[in-house]
Amino acid sequence: MKKLLLIALCISIMTIGANANATIVTDSKTLDAVLDRNQTSYSWTHVTPIDFEVPYDVVNSATLDISAFSSNGQSNVFVENHFLGTLVSGSWSWTTLDVADFFVHWDNGQLLDVTVTSPRDPYLYLINSTLTLDYTNYDAPGTTPIAPNDVPIPNPEPGTLMLLGSGLSGLAFWGKRRKVSVA
Repeated sequence: MKKLLLIALCISIMTIGANANATIVTDSKTLDAVLDRNQTSYSWTHVTPIDFEVPYDVVNSATLDISAFSSNGQSNVFVENHFLGTLVSGSWSWTTLDVADFFVHWDNGQLLDVTVTSPRDPYLYLINSTLTLDYTNYDAPGTTPIAPNDVPIPNPEPGTLMLLGSGLSGLAFWGKRRKVSVA
């Protein structure tokens, strides 16, 4: 009977899963746009996942990477019509901007609007843009969505629980073998 209870305990620990799924999504856009004295701004959008909705999901990190050629460091980047920063100066430049604060409230499938303005750059070539979104999905299939005001409780990863359960199973087996060999 004790053996059966111990096995049931080990199996239940191994099968308990976290109520959240960490997800990393990347959306890349080839811009291939030239800004000069005639065209001083360029806009594009990045797609967010259809199952991503804040406050029900939690953003762990979000970055926007923009690569450009011939930037003088005076090109402004706007996200959702708010100034975010400037492109790094250099003939070939790669600028990484933190956009996590823009995901305070977000609806399913909403697009992230990005605009680069370059009023003082005589020539700016925008090459590509990549949005990397790392979030924890609390409304994944088989889980219970959290209320907007609830703070998510960190849960161990299923692999950690599997390791704990297999360790307990090993200890139980070792104890049983030791008991049998002593008798």
